Amino acid sequence: MAPIFGGGVSENPTFSIDPISGEEFTKRLLTPFSQHKLTLLLRQHFDVDLMLRMMAQELRLYHTEQKTAIRNNPGSGERGHQRRLRHGSKQRTVSPNILDTKNQDIYYQLPGIQLTQEQKHRQRNRQRAHLQQITYHNSPSDQDGYEMFRRVALHLSAIQDQKKLYAEPLTLERNWTIPAGAVSAEGLFQAIEKDFSVTYDQQKGTYTLSKQLLGPILITNYDPDILCCEERAELYDLINPWIENDVAFDIRPGYPGGEWPIRGSFRLRSFHTILNFISHSLSEEAEYYVEKDPRTPPIARDENPSHTLGLYHRR
Repeated sequence: MAPIFGGGVSENPTFSIDPISGEEFTKRLLTPFSQHKLTLLLRQHFDVDLMLRMMAQELRLYHTEQKTAIRNNPGSGERGHQRRLRHGSKQRTVSPNILDTKNQDIYYQLPGIQLTQEQKHRQRNRQRAHLQQITYHNSPSDQDGYEMFRRVALHLSAIQDQKKLYAEPLTLERNWTIPAGAVSAEGLFQAIEKDFSVTYDQQKGTYTLSKQLLGPILITNYDPDILCCEERAELYDLINPWIENDVAFDIRPGYPGGEWPIRGSFRLRSFHTILNFISHSLSEEAEYYVEKDPRTPPIARDENPSHTLGLYHRR
């Protein structure tokens, strides 16, 4: 017995090009790039500094506003209205305004206070409300905005040079609790076994369905898999609502580049806006050199070109 091989050859392969035009062309030209386009290039080891300088039109940094501490003043006339909280054998005297909507987050931080899931969610929303968002435009005509944008991009580039820059989707876990009597176990497992994991609580007589969902892309200086569920929820609340052409980042202390802990997001441009940026940067809005932040680690080969795109004339 002998194997039989077969094959075919095409002597004149043909290629066809279908140009896009009209509404489809306009839509592709004017629609901002999605975050997945950026991460696709990052995974091919493109320099994040030059990519962001070309593809991002603005930077948004989150700054935590300073909160005013609440102090007890025994002579303020509020002594009769003060409340006492017990923690172990100690008593804590708390002014009544610590329990209002504005200052509940301070109350929740006192030792011995147990929070419900609803209170934790409200606390995250209040913490988010205390965040101040400042926008910096990637335009040489806006000196302050342009220089801050360049410094943050250089900071990410320095982390990338150490091979410690991650760009992964933020994975979230959603849970649903169903009474065991509401469904049949056999029918439940057949319907959801591919998408959900199921745990059964015999004491409560309930099924808990869990499913992992891919959230927005997050650029970090740490492995996102180390985050616990609460931290993932906090980050999701921070960047929610998110849109497809925003790329969030979270640089934390204790990891490479953590000397400058920053949080924020980049808003990506469209192809039309990229062309405009390049044309203006070569003429009336010329880019210029910006030194890295003192807290930024050394950059490999000191790569920090003044222009995103340069033109060289050969004679």
